[in-house]
Amino acid sequence: MITGYLKQKFRPRLTDDAGIPISRTWIGDQEEAVLVDIGSGKVHAHVRHDGDGKYYPTVYASPLRALRISRNNEGFLVSLLPLPRCAMELVRLGSMEAAKGAAELALQGGS
Repeated sequence: MITGYLKQKFRPRLTDDAGIPISRTWIGDQEEAVLVDIGSGKVHAHVRHDGDGKYYPTVYASPLRALRISRNNEGFLVSLLPLPRCAMELVRLGSMEAAKGAAELALQGGS
């Protein structure tokens, strides 16, 4: 009980310009980036560049979200190793911004 209270007090609090709390943030550069949950440190997505102009977004989603992504032909299952989540590779894109946007859209509504 007291440890939960202490975690809450020391949890980082980031806000955007409008004062809305930010729960996830992208860390990286134009070659590789990860989407990290600020409170837990959990990785939600990873985008890498192949050197030929293509960006490969991978999201780590719940099994139900993974089924939705697969059903909508937005991506395909890569691995079950990060259980209870699934690694889903999304459609390859031509820019880092587009790949980040696709990953965030796939995770929209929680993971």
